[in-house]
Amino acid sequence: METSTAMEHLDRMVRRTLSLSQKYGNDEHDDIGWRWARWDWSIGVAFYGIAQAYDIIRHSGWYEEMQQWIDAKIDSGMNNVSVNSTMLLHTVLSLRERKNDPKYESICDRYDHYLLEQKRTPSGAIPHYEEAQIWADTLFVSVIYLARRGAELGEKSYIREAVKQLILHMTKLKDESSELYYHGWDDAASKSLGFLWGRGNAWITSGAVDILQYESDDTPEKRLAVGMLNEQLEALARLQDESGMWRTVLDQPDSYLETSVTAGVAYGILKGIRLRLVDEKFKPMAERAIAAVMAKIDAEGNVQGGSTGTAVQEDLKGYQTVPLEVTPFTQGLGLLAVSEWIRSEVEAIN
Repeated sequence: METSTAMEHLDRMVRRTLSLSQKYGNDEHDDIGWRWARWDWSIGVAFYGIAQAYDIIRHSGWYEEMQQWIDAKIDSGMNNVSVNSTMLLHTVLSLRERKNDPKYESICDRYDHYLLEQKRTPSGAIPHYEEAQIWADTLFVSVIYLARRGAELGEKSYIREAVKQLILHMTKLKDESSELYYHGWDDAASKSLGFLWGRGNAWITSGAVDILQYESDDTPEKRLAVGMLNEQLEALARLQDESGMWRTVLDQPDSYLETSVTAGVAYGILKGIRLRLVDEKFKPMAERAIAAVMAKIDAEGNVQGGSTGTAVQEDLKGYQTVPLEVTPFTQGLGLLAVSEWIRSEVEAIN
């Protein structure tokens, strides 16, 4: 794949993502578009991807469109402060930096207090929904923000708490026999929840890299997380399909191939290599995954082949029957992966 072609894909994906956020942005009750309309993690991942695409293609209008969406929700009384809705705080932080508007800082303060003061699970982890449940999703949708916020405020305690959460989540969710991660963990009953869900593992791969980028010190906790991350990638290498993709349940051969896990893992590997957190030997695996993701981008800029929202399921059938849909989060993960691949190619040339 030529870099110029990837740039075209990236531009098309951003434009399609923004178009869908405008099309559905005013109707949270639409059966198809509510993920594009609600102040929640789903659109937050999309905007996170657009922000990183902006670092590659500096299109001034992209931030203006995201600001319109954000401001409309703030003006309508946005009050959904939760683990999942924290994902949009990355966009709020970026707008605060660009616009110097106190309303954005006020929202960040609300979420800071929520994340730092929220009641923890018995082992000290941030719960996802229920008080004792630990989910892989939490790392990506809230803990990355906590680390980033700490870096911007110069609050080392925020970053240390983020790394602590990373270690807790990885330790509790890890399946020792496979080096992969379960979707969830019941911290009260001390038992795993769900299965070795693909996108959950991608949340950990990419989330670990994006959290650790803010820890500048060579701490024992950082070294532990880096070691576990590379062990996970060894396991994922053994399960990558010849197409370059991974399955929605990683270790089930009859489970369908899925785009969001493929994009998330590719992003984590490529960025991890750039930040010297991931072994260079995994780059060919990431490149096969990137090729597979790019093949799923249609002429309109939709990233096809991603499963829709997936809560912890009680049985394998629950995961294997989740339908495919064009979602904000698969768009966002696709944007992250393609942006990071272009960055790696440009840096290799320079």
